[in-house]
Amino acid sequence: MRSQVRVQSEAKGAPGARPQDTTGRGTGNDVGVPHDPIPHPDGVPESLTFHDLTSADGTRLVWWDNEVEGPPVLHCPGIGTPVYSWPGLLRPECGLHAFGWHHRGVHGSDRPADPSAVTTADFVDDAIATLDAAGVERAVLAGWSIGVNTMVEVARRHPDRVAGLFGVAGVPGDTFGSVLGAVPAPRWLRRVTATTIMKGIRATASTLGTLSERGRRTPTAATVISHSGVMLPSEDLAGQRRAIFDFLDVDLDWYMTMGLELGKHPASDLRDIEVPVHLIAGRWDVLSNTDDIRAAALSAPQGTFELLSGSHFIAMEQPEAITRRLRDFVDSIPRSLT
Repeated sequence: MRSQVRVQSEAKGAPGARPQDTTGRGTGNDVGVPHDPIPHPDGVPESLTFHDLTSADGTRLVWWDNEVEGPPVLHCPGIGTPVYSWPGLLRPECGLHAFGWHHRGVHGSDRPADPSAVTTADFVDDAIATLDAAGVERAVLAGWSIGVNTMVEVARRHPDRVAGLFGVAGVPGDTFGSVLGAVPAPRWLRRVTATTIMKGIRATASTLGTLSERGRRTPTAATVISHSGVMLPSEDLAGQRRAIFDFLDVDLDWYMTMGLELGKHPASDLRDIEVPVHLIAGRWDVLSNTDDIRAAALSAPQGTFELLSGSHFIAMEQPEAITRRLRDFVDSIPRSLT
């Protein structure tokens, strides 16, 4: 068994604590410094700690732990998204020992020495490093968006570390072919469109970064985004606002660099995945094609699919409903496997 010892983060302002980086560039200055806790709806602060780990290629990453007793669940995040994007996992009453990591170059994690080392294979290594750091031999993997791609590849390359796959609003590969899935267009056109848009944003990232800086961390910005149609209002508006604010701190150029690299991963079905799989799609998701998610789920020998009312950000919009389904899924897996 791997060590169960976890190094506690230094408190902000405590002796030896380093200043927090607010650029989202992952300079390494915010190692071990936790974010302020989000208030729980009933006023009880959420349990959440941050730690450091070193991935296979030497990249330092920040990983988090909800410090809840229960079956282990590794969260595989969407591109550049903060821990707060799945708020249901951060509450003590979730009944799950949830933990995860922040992607390379965002939210305190360092960028790799090789800027191109942000492939799916690198993310798989980061997932395994997080399992090791948490002292967990085997866990259910819970992926959101591109995290679905990550969790499937972890199960494919390290089947002994995975007890089950629970995915929300994501497909296993060919992400750009599935994006804008609600638009009646062939996959190749959606793929070309998404790639062109991301390259265009990366080319003008310095200007766009300046514009977004002016609108960051204001209630108006959060309200506009949460009512945009791409995202819908959450039942936990304070938590949703925190996730939006943290995401807006991500450097656009680096975000697009990660996205373009990850978008190269080819599509695959799940016929070779032997563990239980449950995939959820949002009925109003304009970023991932619900038919692609359904087909992927039902291609797995033990796969199931569910369509819920929500957008691509359904785990943020309906944290209780999604986390309850995750808990039920975990409970359906024999304890000997988790």
